[in-house]
Amino acid sequence: EGLQHELTELIDDEKAEELLATLARHNETDARRFRELQDASVNNDWLWALNPIHGAVVPRNEFGDAVRIRIGACFTEEPTLCRLCCKEVLSCTAAHALCCASAEATRGHYGARDKLFDLVLLGDPNVDKEVTELIPFAPTLRPADIFIEAAIPGCRAALGIGICSPDGFGAGADCAETMHKKKLETYQEYFEELAAQEVRYVPSVVSCYGRQHPE
Repeated sequence: EGLQHELTELIDDEKAEELLATLARHNETDARRFRELQDASVNNDWLWALNPIHGAVVPRNEFGDAVRIRIGACFTEEPTLCRLCCKEVLSCTAAHALCCASAEATRGHYGARDKLFDLVLLGDPNVDKEVTELIPFAPTLRPADIFIEAAIPGCRAALGIGICSPDGFGAGADCAETMHKKKLETYQEYFEELAAQEVRYVPSVVSCYGRQHPE
């Protein structure tokens, strides 16, 4: 069985390399998706989150679309002008829709924040979210999607959550790393003020393919 398993892995790896080479010649977007899905940090557990008896599930009306996005399947047969920005043309995969629907993206961000908040609350009953006035010279800024005192020994943590699409402008294959750097740059000038309040800013970003870049 051990030898058969090794031989099967070699065959699978060879087929994967051939597929990636074919995709790279014809469609870099599909090639990038394939490389992302091969990354060790990608979590595929949600694909089996179907039975409520076993815990949280992906809503039935969203599961099909989520799988289509994951594998790059078609949503439309004909190129269509984006009805929101009226500038970009949607390809058959409609990838642009993930970058242009700002209202839905905001709701998705808050939804992810609230789910994480519920988990963090189990470990720290004093956790809070969207805390203002953490930066005295810029009191309206809210670096903390989640503000927690128990995450990092010796200081309080302002956790910043980011969700990005690899199809976004300037994102590319390393979209999580790109957004992570941007978040750090946004608040870098305030690090000393945060440190004076015994607060550390910790951004965590995940791409829509599932690859993440935690601090």
